[in-house]
Amino acid sequence: MAVCLAVGVYVAGLAQFALASGTALESFLARLAADPVAALTTGWGLGSPTAVVQSLAADPSLALLFPLGALLLPAALVTTVVEFGRGTAWLYLFGALGPLVGLAVGALSPTAAAVDLALFVVLPVAAALVFLGDVGRYLVATR
Repeated sequence: MAVCLAVGVYVAGLAQFALASGTALESFLARLAADPVAALTTGWGLGSPTAVVQSLAADPSLALLFPLGALLLPAALVTTVVEFGRGTAWLYLFGALGPLVGLAVGALSPTAAAVDLALFVVLPVAAALVFLGDVGRYLVATR
């Protein structure tokens, strides 16, 4: 249940970020359609991820869902994997740690849009969905 809640908070934070950054994301999508390689190897046009989170924290509202989700997702997966996980279950944590790594790397140097997409969208969402799928598969198998 904690993992579902953490995923919900994280996805809500991503949606809030997308809504708040609509014009910059539209510009990025236009560049992506025109020249995908150039768009993915350059930045978003938003600044570093850490600067974006700091600007969101200045107005404490729903905008804090993203940084809160970035903290909750790995915490929920660590707690669950420590208690129940065996073998390759620890690999889910690498995906869940993506947003925290992205915030740390973004504070040090600007990253390409492809790196940001991987760290903030693909890895955490895929890790959470595959984890929840494995849990569901296990529950069905043990009925």
